[in-house]
Amino acid sequence: MDEKTPRSASSAIATATASLWETLRPYAGRVVVTYYVAVLFGVNDGAFGVILPRIKTHYGVNEAVVSVLFLCNTAGYLSAAFVNGLIVHRLGQSGALYLGASSHLLSYILLLVAAPFPAMAVFMLFLGFGMALEDAGVNVVVAEMPYATTLLNLLHAFYGFGALIGPIIASALFADSLSWNVVYMILGGLALINLIALFVIFRRISPADLTHRHASTPPTDPSSTPIKTPTHLLRAAFSLRVTYLGALFLLAYVGVEVTIGGWVYSFLTEIRGGDTVRMGPLVSLYWLGLTFGRVVLGWVTGKFGEKRMIYLYLVVTVGGVLVVWLVETVEVDAAMLFVVGAALGPVFPTTISIASQVVPKELFASSVGFLTAFGSGGAALFPWLTGTIAVRYGIWIMMPFSIALVVVMFAFWIFIPSPKKPAEQLAAKEGALASSETVVRVEGESGEGTIV
Repeated sequence: MDEKTPRSASSAIATATASLWETLRPYAGRVVVTYYVAVLFGVNDGAFGVILPRIKTHYGVNEAVVSVLFLCNTAGYLSAAFVNGLIVHRLGQSGALYLGASSHLLSYILLLVAAPFPAMAVFMLFLGFGMALEDAGVNVVVAEMPYATTLLNLLHAFYGFGALIGPIIASALFADSLSWNVVYMILGGLALINLIALFVIFRRISPADLTHRHASTPPTDPSSTPIKTPTHLLRAAFSLRVTYLGALFLLAYVGVEVTIGGWVYSFLTEIRGGDTVRMGPLVSLYWLGLTFGRVVLGWVTGKFGEKRMIYLYLVVTVGGVLVVWLVETVEVDAAMLFVVGAALGPVFPTTISIASQVVPKELFASSVGFLTAFGSGGAALFPWLTGTIAVRYGIWIMMPFSIALVVVMFAFWIFIPSPKKPAEQLAAKEGALASSETVVRVEGESGEGTIV
């Protein structure tokens, strides 16, 4: 009997693994390419914090002026947030991804030439627009798949992995006395692979295969369900509490995440007096913590409850930032950066996971696309504010500023709805769609009614 038990356990694991593979095999290409997009985003954000002081020196500007790059990037993100739903309706989710990836690649090519600063600012706007479309698209695509919560956590973990290697790449270039814009040569090559991979994978996927079929909202028959015009869909999506509060919550969250990741290198070199080459890998500890949090703590979050665990993570984040701010030892700061990264790690994917459970399927792409793109605008808005304030008070101001953003997150999280039971979700869906007066059918390529 003792010999059979391990064999039975091994057999059960093998059967479960085979079943998991059979379920996810049709989505394998989409998983790989969306995770690659996440890595590219991470490398972009992780490297930018390290090259920022070099950009400032190259153009001979202070923190307030160089922070305009963040502001223009924000404008790109926010503009994409408000038109993402319309673009998806016109071009489909695949078309929106192609457009975003094309803008992304073009922006890197333009940034590579190190044009005059005003032109750089304009290029950052196009970069933000393209990345926002991709960001919204990959989150929606992954959330449509089976095991969406696990896959979303891994998606954002791959972002953390990219952000982990970004500072290492930038620091290695500086160690070889190469210019800051060489980073954009590398990023441009990665973005070209990204565009080609998206086209290869998604060109064979019909719009119907990208509709919301795997969230916990009850399925409906598209031939009998009235579907609103794009304007009505957007209006209905924005009326949901999880859409507008989730967008504001993620705006603050991404602001904290990228403010720390983008400015802590300057904090460690200017305030702590750290070596400019050695501090790059130390910043990577923060992104390593972010990756760890999304891989490991994502499971813990689901097991013990999303709402209560996010409260805990926010408290830990405040404590870790306080230590980095007040303890003047670089080694302690590095350890706490890992802790802060780990605490922040599960927050974004957990928010998307909750939205996938509470948003009606007809409104899912519009709702999650908006809150993802709008929220990601925090990656530029709050680092810009940090740099502007730092001109007067010094870069140390990033620490209390980050704490204030976490407090704002805490307040918004109180009002984020908890995942509902299927019956409650159905009632919420009917209420969200009840105000429709104009009903149309959106014809897919196969002639069936679909939401694209």
